[in-house]
Amino acid sequence: MKTLNLTIGIVAIMLFTVLHIQAQSISGKITDQNKEAVPFANVLLLNLPDSSLNTGVTSDMEGKFQLPLKDEGNFLMKISVMGLEEYYRDISHEESLSGFSLGEIKLSEKTEMLDAVEVKGKRPQFITYADKIVMDVENTSLHDGTTALETLSKSPGVWMDQDGELSVNGKKGVRVLLDGRPVYLSGSELKSMLEGMSAETIKNIEVINNPSSKYDAEGAGGVININFKKNAQRGVNGAVFSNYRYNGAHTNTAGLNLNGKKNQITYFVNADAGSRPFLRDMTARRTVEATDFELTQTVKDRRKLLNANLHVGVDYQMNDKAQIGLNYRGIGKLRDNNWDTRNNVREGSAQWKVNAFNNTKTEELNHTVNAFFQYQFTEHSKLNVDGSFADLNTYGTSTFKNYFTMESSETYEKLSTENPSSFDIYSIQTDYTHDLPENDIKLEAGFKYSVVNSDNDLEFYINEGDDRFNDPDRTNNFEYREQISASYIDINKKFSNKTTVKGGMRIENTQMLGTSLQSEQGINRDFTSFFPSIFIQQKWTDNYETNFSYSRRISRPRYIFLNPSIMYTDPYSYIQGNPALKPMFTDGISFTQVIAQQFNITIGYDIGKDFIGELPLVDPETNQTVFNIGNIDQMQNANLSILAPVQITDFWQSNSQAIFSYQKFKSTVEGVGQLNAKSMFNIRSTHNISLPNDFKLEVLASYQSPHVYGLYNMDGFWFMDMSIKRSFLNDKLDVSASVNDIFRTYKYNGSSNINGNETAVGQYQYQQGFRLNLRYKFSLGDKFKSNQKQIDLEELQRAGGA
Repeated sequence: MKTLNLTIGIVAIMLFTVLHIQAQSISGKITDQNKEAVPFANVLLLNLPDSSLNTGVTSDMEGKFQLPLKDEGNFLMKISVMGLEEYYRDISHEESLSGFSLGEIKLSEKTEMLDAVEVKGKRPQFITYADKIVMDVENTSLHDGTTALETLSKSPGVWMDQDGELSVNGKKGVRVLLDGRPVYLSGSELKSMLEGMSAETIKNIEVINNPSSKYDAEGAGGVININFKKNAQRGVNGAVFSNYRYNGAHTNTAGLNLNGKKNQITYFVNADAGSRPFLRDMTARRTVEATDFELTQTVKDRRKLLNANLHVGVDYQMNDKAQIGLNYRGIGKLRDNNWDTRNNVREGSAQWKVNAFNNTKTEELNHTVNAFFQYQFTEHSKLNVDGSFADLNTYGTSTFKNYFTMESSETYEKLSTENPSSFDIYSIQTDYTHDLPENDIKLEAGFKYSVVNSDNDLEFYINEGDDRFNDPDRTNNFEYREQISASYIDINKKFSNKTTVKGGMRIENTQMLGTSLQSEQGINRDFTSFFPSIFIQQKWTDNYETNFSYSRRISRPRYIFLNPSIMYTDPYSYIQGNPALKPMFTDGISFTQVIAQQFNITIGYDIGKDFIGELPLVDPETNQTVFNIGNIDQMQNANLSILAPVQITDFWQSNSQAIFSYQKFKSTVEGVGQLNAKSMFNIRSTHNISLPNDFKLEVLASYQSPHVYGLYNMDGFWFMDMSIKRSFLNDKLDVSASVNDIFRTYKYNGSSNINGNETAVGQYQYQQGFRLNLRYKFSLGDKFKSNQKQIDLEELQRAGGA
């Protein structure tokens, strides 16, 4: 209770303080003749009488802007955007002393013909903000024909391991959002969903290293928000696309993006379907020192995937203040996975072979419905209410055929499973925003309540001839329920034209209840946690600014990790969950320097308690390797990130990022202390080159040095991708071809040594391949497309507004 009272007191003091500190700026919202927001408008403050530039900004996606008043005097304000009439207003000396709000500024359409006007501004691939980095996806050909998962893995600071686990700047435990809404999945479930989504539907990806209190505290590694393509342009517009890939197997995908607006109704449809096979070759070697046991494996993993996605939404503008919306996302998948595993086994002087053939067939059907209501009380206050429901269902059957050969004898074993599982997820969130432009303050507060119900029923059978018998030791039904109640407050204060501070507090109560019906192992936890955050932005000059951030985060165990069921892999290994898993709490700080409005240098440090990782343990009686999920006592990560976009020539632009980090994991396993630490770095560089005859070349090169993850030591690897693109039919038809992993070097190799038990694994996932992509754009709407353009304005970029 004392902690709660102290928190309330601190927040109250912060609120009181910022409300009484004045700042100077001009604010407003820019709309067109249809009252639609106008983003990317140039808002300039010009000195009088010579009209030289004093400062400038651009309007945001809601058409809002905040123009700082750096000096006192008389000025001329100018607002301009392609296709609309320019706006001018005199600013008197008295007005420059205090700042004010212009409210809504309506720009009328220019009467001149727009058909001949072509805007060819170059949108940067990476845009740096105070609290995030945004990667443009829709305007790069390297992502044509790829999946959402592949595109995510090539975002700034984002890396994906061999299991599809994402990390940001070397930190695991990343929270993924779709259009700002959390996905209540992780690990293999999240990977499955993202690899079934086409990158053709993605607009951009936001990478947030230390999120504010407005975001869920879940995700020690930060937050990744995937924004999908939508368009508020009147009329109907969109694109159809198709792509083909060959990497040893044939991949085919086709889809449609459709957007429209008529009167007060805005709608969109994104749909795609296709086949996405997956190929993997793997080798493994395991040794047990105590029993002189050695196992070598070669695995051929061949998977077939048929998937279909549908994402539809409609928004209705009820009046000038109220808006409602509804959207639906459906994903259907059919999987047919085959593993051919050849095992050579030695124990002492005895040797034998085991050939294992596994087949798993899976049906997945996921539905997600979201509804929202938005009400604009005044120009400066807004309420959002957002509710979601998700129904995720999977039904899988597996067959395991094992052939044991020792000297002249051979035995046969057949096992099988049936595994239906389901998730029902409910959430409601309310956010209230209140701007105080006269004080340069923005207040945000809200609450959220979510419930996850999961049911995983695993039936394990031993087959003898045409009969099968249930194996009670490996059969289990696990039911799990999780409730999270949260509230937050964020206060953003601009103390001067150069200093902005944002502080917040989030409180989350977590209730976890899990029951294993067969093993009688259960979970029953109820805990409340506090998650403070603070951000300080300081603009020292027009070409140099610094940002400091701190936030506390949590990573709760994945649902499947809490399930004590035995997940059979082969005769010599299995995976087992752990109901005793504890959540990991992480404190992270970062200091970012932005130089010349484009070079980004970030230094960060994170320390986490109870890191959740895989512990490969050996059963000395059976020599089976048990991949147990456990808590590693402590994780530390110190990192340095450098993001450098460079315009090499007028036709050659590069975006490069380097991450240097030191990771350390400390734990005690079977009574023995374990320390795993290593420095590592990774470098990624993308080059965009304009060639003659309107061809565009993109090249991506990436290198990951050796590193550690939990108690594993991972080898380094590198790869290179290349894409070439050209547009035809007045830029309506885009044709691109790409080659991925040109030199076949994108390979994962790792090892561990725990108390004399060694495991070494290597795998290649056939990233090398050729892609051909076609995309045809159409429009039946208005000719003016300001929402799709990025205007290059040199003077605005020098002022820091671009």
